[in-house]
Amino acid sequence: GNLALAGGAVTVSQGGNSDYSGTISGTGTSLTKAGAGTLTLTGNNTHSGGTTVSGGTLAISADGNLGAVTTADSLNALTQNGGAINTGVTQATSATGNPDAVTPATTANVLTQSGGATNTGVTQTTSATGNLGAVTPATNINSLTLDGGTLRATANMTLNADRSIKIGPSGGTFETDSDVTVSFPGTLSASGNITKTGAGTLVLSGNYIFYPPPSPQIGAKAIASSTTTINAGTLVLQTNAPNIGTSVKGFYGFTGPGTLAIEPIDAQSSYSGISQPVTLSQIAPAIQNLGGFRLGKSVDSGDIVVDTAISAANQTYIGGNVTVNLPAGNSAENARTANQFTVQANSIKIASDVTTTGAQSYTGNLQVGSDVSLTSDGGGISILGAVSGLSIQPTLLYETKSPSRLANGTIAYSPGYGLVAGDAAELFKGPIERITYRMELTRAGTTNFAEASFDAWSGATVASLRIPDDAGDRNLVQQRIVNNLSVTSNVTGSAATALVSSGVTTGSAKTGSLEIWSYNYDPKTSSLLSSAGLQSGSGGTYDFDDTPGPNINGHGSFQVHNLTDRQTIMAWNMHRAGGPAEIGFGNGLSGSPDWTNTSKYGNEINANKAQWKLQISVSGGTPSLNINAGTGAVNIAGATSNLRTLTIASDAANSSIAGAITGSTSLVKQGTGTLTLTGNNR
Repeated sequence: GNLALAGGAVTVSQGGNSDYSGTISGTGTSLTKAGAGTLTLTGNNTHSGGTTVSGGTLAISADGNLGAVTTADSLNALTQNGGAINTGVTQATSATGNPDAVTPATTANVLTQSGGATNTGVTQTTSATGNLGAVTPATNINSLTLDGGTLRATANMTLNADRSIKIGPSGGTFETDSDVTVSFPGTLSASGNITKTGAGTLVLSGNYIFYPPPSPQIGAKAIASSTTTINAGTLVLQTNAPNIGTSVKGFYGFTGPGTLAIEPIDAQSSYSGISQPVTLSQIAPAIQNLGGFRLGKSVDSGDIVVDTAISAANQTYIGGNVTVNLPAGNSAENARTANQFTVQANSIKIASDVTTTGAQSYTGNLQVGSDVSLTSDGGGISILGAVSGLSIQPTLLYETKSPSRLANGTIAYSPGYGLVAGDAAELFKGPIERITYRMELTRAGTTNFAEASFDAWSGATVASLRIPDDAGDRNLVQQRIVNNLSVTSNVTGSAATALVSSGVTTGSAKTGSLEIWSYNYDPKTSSLLSSAGLQSGSGGTYDFDDTPGPNINGHGSFQVHNLTDRQTIMAWNMHRAGGPAEIGFGNGLSGSPDWTNTSKYGNEINANKAQWKLQISVSGGTPSLNINAGTGAVNIAGATSNLRTLTIASDAANSSIAGAITGSTSLVKQGTGTLTLTGNNR
């Protein structure tokens, strides 16, 4: 039968399971489920005092099973059934007390007039909306409270957005049966832990409030007041602003063998609440060991950058443009923390290695931004689109802003661009096809520069490009001719005059030379130029053709010359601690053309009247892609182009490349399996 109460509380405490198909009704009547058993409600209940689960499980198949939903509009209404209500004047009411004092939710703060003026001696002035009584938000009534209990959904449903959900200090559990999706667009507040169970899906798209707020961040993790555990199925957070520090739309700390999905509210919209793109590193601190993680909803749902590893076994990224650029040495590469790695996008850019124990799948055209390895222990690697190489952009390897060595004879490199483990030089993995030197000098707020770029010599390595020091690098000497030299500079005209320089001749397709070493040198000509059939320098003047030695005293030379125009491009001499350094652009006009023994700007730097910087960068042309699928198969559906080398390694019985391999791409086949080519390769 039905249960009708005029207020009060109904408590069901049971150890076993029971079903109730009747209707629970009553204004202000509340329902509490206690005890370890399961109570299944199937009636369209209309009680308005809220529902609490403090023990066991409350099972529902529709939102109406949870009771009535009263909106803020109907709670805080001023109802007129005739007569007149005049603002700013005396208003008679049918009540004997001041309506301002009516605050219980059960009375709903309603001022009702059913006829003409019936003055009982009470004056009601409505010159301001606050005069009508306190406004009770909808979230304060008709709420569902989980405080030690479980709400189980046995059918698909959308919970009313005006029904707030509260998680008490004892925590609360949402259980969704297999193939069941429950959506809740309303407000969820929690002071305890949240648990998601059941093979189905829970979709939350409203506001989330946690009490108390999380404590200050410690290390890479936020120490939060509540943890969300996904034991089974999928928890979907729909938000247009997901990457807000250590929380995801207010949620802190996700864990469990289930799957967390973060997606925009509208499948056809981007993440409009933040600046694009969404970066995984801004979400990662909230992910604390998950079975699965998905970011994005469709290829129309915004751009994503996967720039860090996360502790989630199976990972899926879906967006318009998805870039994978994991730092070298990342656990996703070396520790194989990822099982499956899936990307779906209009355009996919891979700029770092990806290593998994299971399958990798890329749906969309894949661009390779550097020398990359895709490695799977098994499960296979599939690319459902075309593969193309991008020209590798210049990478800064070394930088120093101090023209004088440290007291121990070493170079004072800028943080991140020196010889320390983890610096750019150690992390660089690509080929070296072009080398660029850039020097800057800033005086009185004006920066002058010269930049020289040329083809890498045979055998050039990252290590050979470091700046020779006087602590252990006296054997590192770069005295050589360089080809295909391009020069850019702003040391021309009045700028050259101010620097007492001939100016720097710019242009391309020139021949150049390097004079780089850590010790003393002599102005007599070397055999470098004459043996190459080029005109030598002056044997009595320090210029573009000097001889290193003797190997003592650590004066040092870092000079780049334009032999085509018989000109120094940039010079940094006298590297000893304290200097003063000898720095200049173009040919010096007040001393040696290569600025040897000209210390004017070194003295300014020592006096903090000028700033200086030297940078060494490399670029690598077209990249290589190495796909090693282990025991799994490799399948590429589209064409392959603009790669230096494509290597396919698989021990699976059959792998395939369906599209054409074009251009200068070289194909290398490894492994015991068969690789079938069906494209028109050329």
